[in-house]
Amino acid sequence: MAVTAPDRSGIAPPAPSGGSPSSGRKPYPWHITLQVGEGQPHGLMLRDGLVGKRVLPMANYQAPVQEEETGDLYRERSYSFRRMYLGYGDATQQSNGPPARYFFAKNAWSSGAFRGLGPRFRPLALAAAEGEVAGAVEAVHVVATVPETRLFVMAGRYVRRWDGDTGAEQALSLDLGAGVEACSWARWTAGGPGAQDALYLTDSAGPVGHLWRYQGGGWTDLTAGGAPEAALVLNTGPELWRVCGTGDQPDVPYAVSKCEGDPTVPLNWTNPIEVGDASVPVTGLGELQMRLFVFKADGTVWALQGGADTGTARCLTPDLRESQSAENGKRPHAWLGALYFRAGESLWRFTGAAAERVGPERLVDNTSPLRGPVRAFCGFGAWYGLGALHNASTHTSHLLQYGNWVPGEPTSPGSAGGGGVGAFLPAWEGSVLDLPGKVVTSLTVTTHEGVVGAPDPADPAGPADRGNPLLVVGFGDGTYGWLRLPRDGPSPFTQDAHLAPDDFTDQEAYTRFPRHSLMAPGDLKAYLTFAATGPVLDEHRSVEVQYRVDPVGDDPANAPWTALFQRLTQAGGRVLFPDDTTGRTIDVREHYRATAPPPGAPLSTAYDALATPVVATLTLREQLRPAFRMEYAFTVLAGDRVARRDGASDRKTAQQVRDLLVQAAQLPGHVILTLPDETVGRFAMIEFQETLPPDGRFRRRGAEWLIGITCVQYRTVAPYGRWFRFFGARWQDLNGMTWAETRTL
Repeated sequence: MAVTAPDRSGIAPPAPSGGSPSSGRKPYPWHITLQVGEGQPHGLMLRDGLVGKRVLPMANYQAPVQEEETGDLYRERSYSFRRMYLGYGDATQQSNGPPARYFFAKNAWSSGAFRGLGPRFRPLALAAAEGEVAGAVEAVHVVATVPETRLFVMAGRYVRRWDGDTGAEQALSLDLGAGVEACSWARWTAGGPGAQDALYLTDSAGPVGHLWRYQGGGWTDLTAGGAPEAALVLNTGPELWRVCGTGDQPDVPYAVSKCEGDPTVPLNWTNPIEVGDASVPVTGLGELQMRLFVFKADGTVWALQGGADTGTARCLTPDLRESQSAENGKRPHAWLGALYFRAGESLWRFTGAAAERVGPERLVDNTSPLRGPVRAFCGFGAWYGLGALHNASTHTSHLLQYGNWVPGEPTSPGSAGGGGVGAFLPAWEGSVLDLPGKVVTSLTVTTHEGVVGAPDPADPAGPADRGNPLLVVGFGDGTYGWLRLPRDGPSPFTQDAHLAPDDFTDQEAYTRFPRHSLMAPGDLKAYLTFAATGPVLDEHRSVEVQYRVDPVGDDPANAPWTALFQRLTQAGGRVLFPDDTTGRTIDVREHYRATAPPPGAPLSTAYDALATPVVATLTLREQLRPAFRMEYAFTVLAGDRVARRDGASDRKTAQQVRDLLVQAAQLPGHVILTLPDETVGRFAMIEFQETLPPDGRFRRRGAEWLIGITCVQYRTVAPYGRWFRFFGARWQDLNGMTWAETRTL
């Protein structure tokens, strides 16, 4: 007899009278009934009871390396946000191990395994600003006949001399005039007797550009004095190169010429060497191992030829040809034996023979605000590079750190892993610094004592003249500012970095991690606690964890952030979630907080030496709470004339019962079972095992089997038990019924 589902009122059609003391509904008089496909349900008798248990769909594996991530999924699982050596870019969790990347950061420094507050940027208030900052260079400035090294900033229309780190100390050195901007510079000493160390500058005046020279204390317009024009200038050891036009195209800077003597004498310059198509101007010059490379507006890189081809140029990167743009190849920067430049929307690394793409635009899954082309790049020692990208949609520039030195295996130098020699990973960290409303056009690191000061041997940790390198950041509106970098190494998270409290940012600073799902985004998790570890965590340098569960989009209005009620102020200390915090995915932000202790407090000295929390690991403890599934196991008596519950005998033969169960086990879909509690459900058979009893009470005559079945319940069709019928009934249907008569509901 087929199972009849209840109507909308929850009351099934009446059942025949009689039956078990509790109910006469199916599966009575059987222990269980089985329906395969669209056929009729068949009654089955069981040897023992029906055993049901909850399904655990994910196996608890034993990892070869014991880490926090290998805990029991269903009791408590620990997931650690650590060892994110590959930088930013992952919006969602990629594996069950420690994340290789984080999502993105805001005003947060990252160094190796540590993270904390980012640097504080100090904009300089200038008397006037116009044009685009092209960069900065150290050059000789004579003060009362004494030569000193000063920093000169090419700030658009103005060239300013850095006499100190305040706006009032940015002395006006040269005013190029309205509508004229500084384009390039070179510090060079001409050959011959009496030659002086001088700074050469090109501007945007005239058809191509004027060439200027600064010696000691004054500027001279060499072009106005008879020297040839120059759009760009660069030195390669004893040679000074300029970009110029030719006799056929005097107004188009697509040729180069060099000088080894006095550049004020036109005859000291060689004849122009044409570089490629005259319709594509030269946008940048670069030097590697005293060899000149020419960058053009179509993104290509050219080199001058020697031997029989002397006087010609050859394109080294024809595959990089892009639509023409003044930004392509603009101000390439040499660092660690390569030139870094922009072509199209990408940042490229050129070694002199080949170019490879190295910019953050390669992170195709990056959905963070850190998007856009890298507009400026520079290197900081041999530790890492610094790049600035601009997001046009938010009109914000972001300072990124390029490269991580990761510990290597002792037996395999240069590999990433344990101890031993470190390996350089070309990863992008960011954002180290957010600059809203600004377009970064230049980055320059200066380390000269004449600019940054010298450390005081008597007070090496003193706040004045610490000798820390400075990063000068120039903008497209002619303004610029600076920030202080760590000294004696790349890490800012040590006292030896000599960074004072005001060298760390006072803006919002956090690291946002990939959206966490425990690699089970379809199952619920119960979130329990957070804990942090790191070398610097106390009541004045702490971490505030913010989270949001199952967020809709990324708009804070639709998915607001919630902070844990207590900050993490000690290594290993746990902070609880509110009770019953559950969800399928969770977003996590690690906010860094620093508040100065009162003067004279025990932490004052330590805070003054390092005024930032330093975090190595943030650990989330959670439980996996998957969708509830029941797994049932039972043994069917497959024999001839098996006794039913009402005392009658089953007419099916043992072979017929076995064939029915084999058919059900082979079915790719679900079968319908009516259980002893009168529940009808759809099941998938996952195990089939048969036993032929040799003798005993289960062996009577003929062929008989004990068939073990294991199946998983995926859907309940109808609850037919008496209590379900009773509480699903309407009062008018129960009126006047006795308890025995409720069997007929």
